[in-house]
Amino acid sequence: MVGTSMEDSFALPDNRSERKKITSTKKSSVREIITKAICGSAQKNFLYCCEIEFDQEFIPNQILGTSITAFTIHPVSVKFEHQRPIVIVSGSFDVNVWFSFNNGKDTEVAREVVEFSETLEIDDFDPAAINDMEGRAVLTKTPQYKGAIIQNNNTIKVDIEIGIYAEVISETKIRVQCYKSEYEEDS
Repeated sequence: MVGTSMEDSFALPDNRSERKKITSTKKSSVREIITKAICGSAQKNFLYCCEIEFDQEFIPNQILGTSITAFTIHPVSVKFEHQRPIVIVSGSFDVNVWFSFNNGKDTEVAREVVEFSETLEIDDFDPAAINDMEGRAVLTKTPQYKGAIIQNNNTIKVDIEIGIYAEVISETKIRVQCYKSEYEEDS
C-alpha cells in the first residue's frame, strides 16, 4: 500500500448512527439487596499441654517419637456477649507418643485423647446482620507438636499448638446503585 495513510485503511463508516453508545443516563436509583454474607471473623492460635501418666511397669526412659492424629472439629455454635458474637469451637485429637522403657530394652506407644473447647471473639462484626447467625470454623494451623519431656512423676508432658479461623454468617442488607441504560426499553 504505497501512498495510502493509516486513516484510509481503517476508515470509519460514514453512517454515525451505527455506532453504539456506551454511556448511560444520569437517572439512577438505589436498591437494597438482602444476601447471605460473612458478617465477622476471628483467628487465633492455641497451645495445649497434654500429660500422659504411666504405670510403674512402663516408666519411660526416652521419647522416640510423637504424632498427632484423628483431629476433628465438632459443629460450632454462636452466642452473643456484650452485643458481639462469640464462636464456640470444640473438637478432639489424639496424641501418640512412642517411648522406650525398661532401660531402653522395650518400646511402647501411649495414646491420649485431648478434648478442647475454645471461644473466639469476632473482631470485625458487621452490625447490619438481620437474622440468626450460623458459624463455621477451619484450621489455619494443623495440630503441631512443639515439644515433649519426661517428668519425674512417671508422666510425659507434650505441648501442641493449633490455629483456628472462625466466621459468622448471616443475612445482611447491602445497597447498590442501579443505572438505567439509555438503550433499555421501557416496559
